[in-house]
Amino acid sequence: MTALRSEDEGAAAMSRAWTLIFRVIALAGALPLALTKHLPFADLPEHVAVIATLRHWWTPSWRSQENFVVEGLLRTQYFLYDLVGAALAFPLGTAERANFVIVVATAIGFPYALAALLRSLGRDPRLGLFGVLLFWNRALAEGLLPFVTSIPVTLFTLSLVVKRARAAAPLAKDGLRLALLTLAIFYLHLSSYLLFVLAAGVVVVGLRRPDAPVFWSLSGVRQLARGSSWLAPSLLVALLFAASSSVTHPDLREGAHAETVRFLPKMHLLGQLPLWMHDFWTTTFDDVFALVAWVGIGTAIVAARSSVRGEVERADGRVAASLVLTVGLLYFTLPTQVGFAFILDLRMAPFVGAFFVLLAAPPPGRWRELSVATVAVAALGLAATSAVEMVRLERDEGRHIDTVLRNLPEGKRLLSLIFDPRSRYTKIAPHLHIGSYYRARYGGLASFSFSELPHWPVRYRKGAAPPAKPIVFWDFDPCQYRNTSDGPYYDFVLVRGRERPFFEGLPGPRFRLIGGARDLRLYERLRDAPFVPGTDLTGPCVHADGASEPALPSVYP
Repeated sequence: MTALRSEDEGAAAMSRAWTLIFRVIALAGALPLALTKHLPFADLPEHVAVIATLRHWWTPSWRSQENFVVEGLLRTQYFLYDLVGAALAFPLGTAERANFVIVVATAIGFPYALAALLRSLGRDPRLGLFGVLLFWNRALAEGLLPFVTSIPVTLFTLSLVVKRARAAAPLAKDGLRLALLTLAIFYLHLSSYLLFVLAAGVVVVGLRRPDAPVFWSLSGVRQLARGSSWLAPSLLVALLFAASSSVTHPDLREGAHAETVRFLPKMHLLGQLPLWMHDFWTTTFDDVFALVAWVGIGTAIVAARSSVRGEVERADGRVAASLVLTVGLLYFTLPTQVGFAFILDLRMAPFVGAFFVLLAAPPPGRWRELSVATVAVAALGLAATSAVEMVRLERDEGRHIDTVLRNLPEGKRLLSLIFDPRSRYTKIAPHLHIGSYYRARYGGLASFSFSELPHWPVRYRKGAAPPAKPIVFWDFDPCQYRNTSDGPYYDFVLVRGRERPFFEGLPGPRFRLIGGARDLRLYERLRDAPFVPGTDLTGPCVHADGASEPALPSVYP
């Protein structure tokens, strides 16, 4: 009973009224997602395209099997996100709706998962509302959706590890649930899995029963093995993955990034930590509300230091502090790049924030209530800010995507030349992969695509890939386009920015402007037009203001 006292005290803080308030604010944090059709997360269209390809694998007009192959479970980690999305796309009708459901569930899961971890360690679960602020992070803006989804799954699973460590006689069904959730974390993202394994070790060691045998004794080893047997399936998969994946066996034929391992300076990481935790919008309101929330958390931490605590509470405090040290160590020591995987260090910032909240354990009283109220107000403020910014973004930028991509034929090839991927509203440029909405809605393929990368779950079939370029991520440098070598491969070209890549006399196939809106233009290759002789040596960027174009047609052909 003593071992359970800590969790019971955390649960007692959640009154019926606060349960309702928590639910309302958690939903408010996800509400902005429903205010736009085109979520401003940079890599999101690529994930939606994979989901759509899997959903329409047997749709002939989409040409999915002609263009792509599906990687094995031991070659890629992103299967879970995409398979769940594909399964949801059947009843929901489209990959975009399926992805929307997953993202909304993730947004709601942030505060609830953090509350579960807080409760398990005897903290006030109402501080889980801080999860609303953590959801709107830079990793989300980058569109690192499997990783972002892994965060609440990891926090919730860790809360179950805490409960199991406290239990006098753990149940077999709890071990099975932990095994399945741990596999889910692995197949969402390797970074989260690494953190989870280390954090679970901290919990098991920090909450071991006083009468337990020492770890280095034979009985201690046996007890530890029995208690951690639920981790074995994921460790086995991790070993098999390490033996065959492109992450551990890079192939230089895939590109210059294959064998690259790069680290960021520690002071740079320190300066970027608050930005990657919270700084999503260009407005300063999200920064202000994040600061308000941290004032509330800081107040709770200071109040906790002055309270008198028993042995259980001290053990919980040691575990919380150890978890903060663990995630901090990973944040500052992980490489920022391993092969084709990037931002491996900075993306851990939301975990740093979540674990830091575990230090807040004020005794009941006005300081605790003030801390909770401050975090709740900040969460509501950020939700309102995100709602306003999302409406503005859809009105000024997002809705034009539908205008340009409507009523197109299925199974074609589209190239995006995004000369200006920026947004007036988000810190991370969200428009780099908007061409992948074509593949998500009509099949075929859209380039540039992560399907060119070795760790992606759906890759180009041999012979179907677009023309190779001298650099891998040439989506950041559309000036690499050459009409004579690239143009014959594509049926459509989507352009965003001032550049006019097609002009009279350009060598190669001819393209005509068939539609556009705002700063988007769509070109179609003229199949019957003669190939203009010559060699395109300069690319489109020397023609930034280009020759004049005809007026946009009022309707699509």
